[in-house]
Amino acid sequence: MSPSRSRNDDLLFIGALAAVIAGVGFLLRTTGIAPEAERFWPLMVLAAGGLLLYLAIVRRFSDPFFFAGVLFSLSGLLMIAGVFAGWTFERAWPLLMAAAGLSWLAAGLRRFRRLRPQSAVPALIFVFLGLFFCLFSFDLVRVGFRQFISEWWPTVLIAGGAALFAAYGASGRKRGRKGRPGRP
Repeated sequence: MSPSRSRNDDLLFIGALAAVIAGVGFLLRTTGIAPEAERFWPLMVLAAGGLLLYLAIVRRFSDPFFFAGVLFSLSGLLMIAGVFAGWTFERAWPLLMAAAGLSWLAAGLRRFRRLRPQSAVPALIFVFLGLFFCLFSFDLVRVGFRQFISEWWPTVLIAGGAALFAAYGASGRKRGRKGRPGRP
């Protein structure tokens, strides 16, 4: 069997499995057999993540499958924790943002075999923003988001300037490694 035929079969199987699981879940809900069935939908997200990770690792599918597998797995775990903790989506969404950043970081590590700025920087920004928004979503700070932004917006300038200094320092090191002009 050709690799493309095998991949098409895998995608067909995944689609069929997802349709059957979703259909059974919706049928249990609409018929009234299991009115609380929606509490278990995070398990389907977790299962989808496991399936995508299987395809990415065992079947050697592309890096987006690995990213999606890690993202679905982390999101499923967070949603399961949210069901037990009684979180609403409005409260827990920043955790999903942080999970996206961690997934991006894991996918970059898998692809490049080390941390590279083009994958690590955006991933860490997502993690940082998710955790930052968690401060307000879970009421860990006493100040409202608007008041916080109106008072602390200059820190964005400070952080931007620090990032530019870091970029300047990194470019200086690159110039230093290449040697000085006129020297071998």
